[in-house]
Amino acid sequence: MDDESGGGEGDQRREEEAASQHRHDELLGSRQAPRPLARRMLHAITGPFIRHGGDAANDPNHCRVWCHVYPSDCALNVIELFVTVEVGVDCKSLQVPVLAFANPNDKTINFKATEANVRSMPASTLEVVTDSENCHVLTGRIKSPSTVPRVTNRIQSFLKMVSKRF
Repeated sequence: MDDESGGGEGDQRREEEAASQHRHDELLGSRQAPRPLARRMLHAITGPFIRHGGDAANDPNHCRVWCHVYPSDCALNVIELFVTVEVGVDCKSLQVPVLAFANPNDKTINFKATEANVRSMPASTLEVVTDSENCHVLTGRIKSPSTVPRVTNRIQSFLKMVSKRF
């Protein structure tokens, strides 16, 4: 139990939370203030729409289920979520079980940073997938069908384990 004179675990936790909130506030400010500026910057980079092409545009299955053009404003929420998690979440303090999948050959993500973050979480598991047909889309009927059974089974066993603990 924390004593009121300070120095207890609760005091340290509150200080860490305050520091994390301060970093978040410094970076993001109020949730509404940076949006107009962020929108203008995003539109200057991508225009009002983000367009995807490349090899995916030639795959009829991919074209049938993926959007290739979408409003760039959609990216604002994703960017804000990533920034909020990066600044506001201390991975070492997460107490919920986490199952993550990654491929060291993925050029879209930083595998070493992903591995370090996942391994820093007390209740985490990193499943390394190196045999998927696509290095970034690790499983799925269209992009990496060979891994669907194994990844699906792994997720189900993880969820069963979690449901027994909570």
